[in-house]
Amino acid sequence: NYHEGDAMLPATALGKSKVGGENFFRGKSLNHVIVRSSPLLGRGNGLRLSFLDTLRMTLDRKKRIELPNHEVHSFAHVSGLAELVTQAIENGLRSKIFHYGGLTKLSYYELAVRFADRFGYDKSLIVPSQEVFQRKSLSGDSHGRGDYSLNSRQMVEALKIKPLLIEESFDLIEKQLIASP
Repeated sequence: NYHEGDAMLPATALGKSKVGGENFFRGKSLNHVIVRSSPLLGRGNGLRLSFLDTLRMTLDRKKRIELPNHEVHSFAHVSGLAELVTQAIENGLRSKIFHYGGLTKLSYYELAVRFADRFGYDKSLIVPSQEVFQRKSLSGDSHGRGDYSLNSRQMVEALKIKPLLIEESFDLIEKQLIASP
């Protein structure tokens, strides 16, 4: 439930480089919009598979897949991110930071199980990884897992974009799957 104004105290090299990039742009320009996105859901671009493409192909082959269950994210459909960027540009917003995330907090494992349930795959093929995770988030969920979800309230207030529940994202994915050859 990380907000745009929360203190950023990254523990990883990736997190530190992201903060460094944001600070660089803030220091160089007053005409910026920074968008922090949750992990995105949708189809790949034809050159690179998305997480859900890989999951679907693995389950289609009836192969077991092991996924992390130690942290939760607010997964969101890629179409909403495109809408956020388009509206931010069209509205001439400046010096803003927006979070883009969905309304449902899930681990990759939980996301895969819900995906399998929704699309008729064998959920028993999906198992939580036994990996021990050392990094700590600022907060945890009720199971003690790191909470890396994003609160998108400012996006909703400024741009009137509605974050989606995971089931609504699955509806969009289903339409993409039906429309594809």
